[in-house]
Amino acid sequence: MADERRALLRRVPIFSGLTDAELGALPTTTRALAAGETLFALGEPAAAAFVVAAGRVKVATPVAGRGELVIQLTHLDLPSEPPQVAAARA
Repeated sequence: MADERRALLRRVPIFSGLTDAELGALPTTTRALAAGETLFALGEPAAAAFVVAAGRVKVATPVAGRGELVIQLTHLDLPSEPPQVAAARA
């Protein structure tokens, strides 16, 4: 399991240069989301970075006078910059 986690993180550009020891020291949690479940909400303080290991995440943010900007992501890392400027849903 630890090898799989390190291999996944190594594919994320921000983590790609880290050693095995550095990757192993990162606090990680695995979480499965049901379709439509919210990962984080617009304006919520950012508490973590996220990596999508499988499936898709819809990231949406309001655009003044134009509704909502929506993108679908399959592999990503989101830097923790408070507050969240979009909402993410599985």
